[in-house]
Amino acid sequence: LLGSGPAPYGFRWVLNGKGKRVDLAVDEETMPVVRRLLELVGRRGMAMYAAGRLLESEGHMAPKGGPWRVSVIRTILQRDCYRPHTHEEIAALVTPEVSESLDPEGIFGVHFFGKRRVTGPARGSRTYRNKPRDEWLAVPIPDAGVPLAWVEEARENTRNNPRPAFSSARVHELSGGVAVCGECGRNLTTSTSGSSKTRKWWYY
Repeated sequence: LLGSGPAPYGFRWVLNGKGKRVDLAVDEETMPVVRRLLELVGRRGMAMYAAGRLLESEGHMAPKGGPWRVSVIRTILQRDCYRPHTHEEIAALVTPEVSESLDPEGIFGVHFFGKRRVTGPARGSRTYRNKPRDEWLAVPIPDAGVPLAWVEEARENTRNNPRPAFSSARVHELSGGVAVCGECGRNLTTSTSGSSKTRKWWYY
C-alpha cells in the first residue's frame, strides 16, 4: 500500500517493524462518526448542513477539529473507502494477482491513489490536473462497516445539491462606509470573536 498522505478519516495507518506504512485499518474511535454521518444523510435523509450541526451537538467535530462544513461532508459521502465492495467488484478494479490474494467471500473498501497528474519541476511552479477515473490506482482496504444502502441513499439524497462556492468561507465586508454607527455616525469596521479551531463569529 502506498502510504502517502494522511489516512482517510475513520482509518489509521498500520506500520511494519521498520515504521513504514503498509496497510490501513479501521480506527474504531473515529469510524463510528463516519457511520453516524452516513446514517443521518442516507437512512434518515437529513440535509448535510443539518447533519453536521447534529454531529457537533453530539460532541463530534469535523476531522480537523472544527465545525462540519458541507464540502467536508460531501467528500466523505463520495469516497469509496466507506462503500462496501464485493470481491467481484474489486476484481474489476485491480490486477488478477491482487484479486486472487483476497478472500473471495470478503467485503472491502477501496482507496484510490494517483488521482492527479503533476507536471513541473520538483521545486517551483507545479500544475495539478485530475486524471480520468480509469487511470486511478485502486487498493483494496478493510470494510468500513457502513451498510451499502446508507451510502447509496446518501449519494442519491445529495446528488442534486449545488456545490458550495470556494469563497463561501470568505468574509465580504461592506465597502464605502455603508455601515455607520447610529450613535456617533462613524464608519463601522469588521471584527471577530472565537477561534479558528471552533466557530468564528464576525461582527461590525
